Amino acid sequence: MQFNTVAGSTQTFNNTGNGSINGNFVGAGDGGIVIVNDGNFNGGITISGNGTNSITTQSGRNINGQVSITGNSQNTIVNAAAFNNGLVISGAGTNSITNQAGAFINQTLTVAGTQNVVDNAGTLNNGLVISGGGFNMVTNRAGATINQTFSLSGSQNIVDNSGTLNNGVTVSGTASIRSRTAPAASSTRR
Repeated sequence: MQFNTVAGSTQTFNNTGNGSINGNFVGAGDGGIVIVNDGNFNGGITISGNGTNSITTQSGRNINGQVSITGNSQNTIVNAAAFNNGLVISGAGTNSITNQAGAFINQTLTVAGTQNVVDNAGTLNNGLVISGGGFNMVTNRAGATINQTFSLSGSQNIVDNSGTLNNGVTVSGTASIRSRTAPAASSTRR
């Protein structure tokens, strides 16, 4: 399935009624792409361009292939289920990722943009790598877990941790790190 958008337009794909999408979803262009998943994507999602993109997964509804977004775009991800093959966002845009309680992002979670905000109440199983040189904010809520690599690179980095960081934090650039729990991991700043 493929969506091609132009600036000023939006195309919406609702996967409802526990529907299964077995191939890959591809979106391109400078318009908006909205995906609401209340089924299962057994393939991946690839979006390129400079538009405004939104992907929302409902509880228990997974995306089994990798999700990849490139371009100077505004991206909003709200996950209440599982991204089983990772999430990769690259480009000079702004990114907002919410991983809700009970949700998982497995495999790679890599985000590059001028402004990146990650709010984790679930589990990031293969860590989190954020780069882009701008503003980065990561909130790891009580009961949430970030496993493996956790790395931030930007001119302003904020980490607000009330959950578990299993492998420490590496930060390049200025940082404010606040941990509201007993330290479970070490922190390294360059």
